[in-house]
Amino acid sequence: MRFNDLNHALLSVLVLREHDSIWTPKARELVLTYSQALHEGLAQMNYPVVPIQIQSSDELPSALAEFNPSRCVVLNWFEGVESNACDGAAVTQRLDELGFTYTGSAAVAWQMAQNKFRTKRVLRAHAIPTPRGQVLQRDTLHDWTTFPAIVKVANDHGSEHLTFDSVVHDTAGLVKRFNELGALGVHDLMVAEYIEGQEFTVALWGNGRVQALPLVQVDFSALPLGVPHIRTFDAKWDDTSAIYHTIKLKPALDLSPQVQRRIERVARAAYRAFGLRDYGRIDIRLRDGTPFVIDVNANPDITFEGSFFAAAQFSNYSYPEMLDQIVRLALHRKGN
Repeated sequence: MRFNDLNHALLSVLVLREHDSIWTPKARELVLTYSQALHEGLAQMNYPVVPIQIQSSDELPSALAEFNPSRCVVLNWFEGVESNACDGAAVTQRLDELGFTYTGSAAVAWQMAQNKFRTKRVLRAHAIPTPRGQVLQRDTLHDWTTFPAIVKVANDHGSEHLTFDSVVHDTAGLVKRFNELGALGVHDLMVAEYIEGQEFTVALWGNGRVQALPLVQVDFSALPLGVPHIRTFDAKWDDTSAIYHTIKLKPALDLSPQVQRRIERVARAAYRAFGLRDYGRIDIRLRDGTPFVIDVNANPDITFEGSFFAAAQFSNYSYPEMLDQIVRLALHRKGN
């Protein structure tokens, strides 16, 4: 599904992201590497690229004042400065108010996908399989009896606070993890059934007709025996950690056609249930042939090291071509 017929001559792409000042020196170096690759990729597809950095949605009117919404599209790479990413949704709301077309989902989808309590409610309302879970509070700790379980921050962003200690095997472990996070000042917690099984990320794009890109499997085979099969924060983001290089992404080649179609069907159902636009990613665990949705990503990572691009590569897209397709999907909405 490639939009080769859309004329984007001289159409500027405003690459919107967080201001450099929010990052630590180590993180800033990585962000700049990703940013340069993204800018170069768009330039290779003949887009004039304009970088825009903001610290909050309040800065958007002045930051975008010189641009005509009819002659540009915003590549919304702003994920949020706040830990719960509420400011990410605020940015999309402000872009709508200002009349700009931007890539990716609108505020409602961000808000539903960001809060894991709300995510589970939406999935259940649409009869989409998802692990059982509940709010985790001190007076309900002993109500949870399903183990192993995983403790998550209900509104976390980018798996913040997710470590191997997040998987617990009994009530004592649950209480210990609850107290550890509480000591860090983290209180908005949930506990969910830990699904033992293969993990897949399903990259999808489209509006109306939604295409699933080739499935990407998270390969935990190099982990030491007994270590939980989860992608921790360090495994996703800290390229200096050993675990970052231990957990790999690979094409899912050992699935039967029936199971593959089942995974894709569940992922599309989740994409539509949340009203995702242009592109999104659904994370799934497979147990006894049943795909369980464990996360819905309205603004997935689109860097050249992310799982979304891995899926695009398996479908023979280069990095510039993937970025071009995302921009064109937004333009196609604009033209309708």
